[in-house]
Amino acid sequence: MNLPSRLFERSDLVENIHKAVTDYDVPHKAIQLEITENNLMRDLHNVSLSLHRLNEIGVEFALDDFGTGYSSLAYLTTLPI
Repeated sequence: MNLPSRLFERSDLVENIHKAVTDYDVPHKAIQLEITENNLMRDLHNVSLSLHRLNEIGVEFALDDFGTGYSSLAYLTTLPI
């Protein structure tokens, strides 16, 4: 599912996703969140922290539209994508 960048501004993002998949008995690995390059780069520090926390609980990610902006491939080595 697509994840808008404004959700990364929420301090309870990770907890809400964890609660939802647990409440509905969905395996965390079954969840794949998609974020666009532009949304990722808008607030790289906070987004990166949330991505790493979500990855720790088993949620997977996809990066959409990578290369359409000014990002470097080096960012991919620091993110759980």
